[in-house]
Amino acid sequence: MSILRPVLLAAAPGTADLRGRERVAEQSRHARLALAMSAEKSGAVLSELAKGEHDAPLPSLGWHWSISHARAFSAGVVAQGQPVGIDVEAIVPRKQDVVPRVASRGELEILGGFRWETFFQVWTAKEAVLKKAGCGILELSRCTVVAAPTAELLVVSHRGREHLVHLLLRHRHIAAVSCDGEHAVEWSLEAARELAT
Repeated sequence: MSILRPVLLAAAPGTADLRGRERVAEQSRHARLALAMSAEKSGAVLSELAKGEHDAPLPSLGWHWSISHARAFSAGVVAQGQPVGIDVEAIVPRKQDVVPRVASRGELEILGGFRWETFFQVWTAKEAVLKKAGCGILELSRCTVVAAPTAELLVVSHRGREHLVHLLLRHRHIAAVSCDGEHAVEWSLEAARELAT
């Protein structure tokens, strides 16, 4: 059984003060730093990080990869020879009308009912599976949480298959990772780092 080593990296100092494109660019750079840390922990050597259709990451030297960023954290993960998807979201209330577009009542009941934490568990789990599939949010309505075997593991159905999604809750953020094949997951939480410009 292989080991998946996703990295959750605290935001660099000053990121919260940035606005618009400048903030997104900084978060993206930081997510790539989290990815580099996951690659190092996994023994991966990556070359160009290219993207294809629907902005889906293309494998680099046989390593699949995925990144994400939220308010206080960025996330990155690599997996050898198997598609992988990662997502991280801050648990912050949204407009109530977004809830039924992302999570059905039945899905939320699997997790004990509606709370913003359970909503974001569903959201991040679906995002991780859709990123792994390379289709992104376009197929959100075709993705369904069908089971929660443990507090840190969800089963999501998409395209006629069931996908395992590993969850991590830290500092009012939810991170989710999904990878094809059998593997254990070892999350790493890393402190903020200054980025070279």
